[in-house]
Amino acid sequence: MDQIHQPPPPETGHSRWTLALLQQLSQPLSGLTSLSGVYRRLKRGRISWKRGRLHVTSPDPAYPSKMAAIQAVVALARTHPEQISVLYSDETTCHRQPFLGACWHEQGADGAHQPTADQSATANNVRRVVGSLDVVTGQLLYRANSKIGVSQLCAFLKQVRKAYGPARRLILIWDNWPIHYYDNVVQTAQEQRIELLYLPTYAPWTNPIEKVWRKLKQEILCMHKSSQDWQRLKEAVHTFLKSYDRPAPDLLRYVGLAQVA
Repeated sequence: MDQIHQPPPPETGHSRWTLALLQQLSQPLSGLTSLSGVYRRLKRGRISWKRGRLHVTSPDPAYPSKMAAIQAVVALARTHPEQISVLYSDETTCHRQPFLGACWHEQGADGAHQPTADQSATANNVRRVVGSLDVVTGQLLYRANSKIGVSQLCAFLKQVRKAYGPARRLILIWDNWPIHYYDNVVQTAQEQRIELLYLPTYAPWTNPIEKVWRKLKQEILCMHKSSQDWQRLKEAVHTFLKSYDRPAPDLLRYVGLAQVA
């Protein structure tokens, strides 16, 4: 039955298996006389009709070596937490207008019984955030501004060094956004003695801090009622991020970095 994990032969004209095709072409099932018999045989083999999920792969040919290097420094930080800190870093955007999502609401079929994401008539202002997540402690450092450019990234690298003190070895892991390679950014990292590692290209799932941004979106930005009060929304974002400026084992569990005992 391993063949169900592969598409049917091209000559069938089908992109996925049907019970009839399995009955025709699968040797273990070809002797069955009914489609219901094929279904029952599949069920006994713990094979069911399941919805697919999107699967994206990185085109980076250096994916294995980059991930091996990252896993090695993460293991090093966990082994020597008093000497080395490894940080995942990334940027995100907070919008004035709320993201649309589900929430609890009274039942009913008409529009009056549907929750609303209330938008303002003003421009959809944005607040950019750059942050770092400590793989051992879960502490989150961040910097927010109307935009994150070279100067803001350089200031953030200095902020990170100041937070960890002058003696600690720091390794920062982030993606391949071109600005991360700018001379001023790389030079500032060198001056601050922060080692830079780069994630595989087009592989956001390899960066656990992306889940922090998801948590921010779900808890603060989705269906919020502050589109008429930009300052209030910015303060809510600040309060959320600031709450993790501490050792945060709960955040480590959320993003999948907590070590299993």
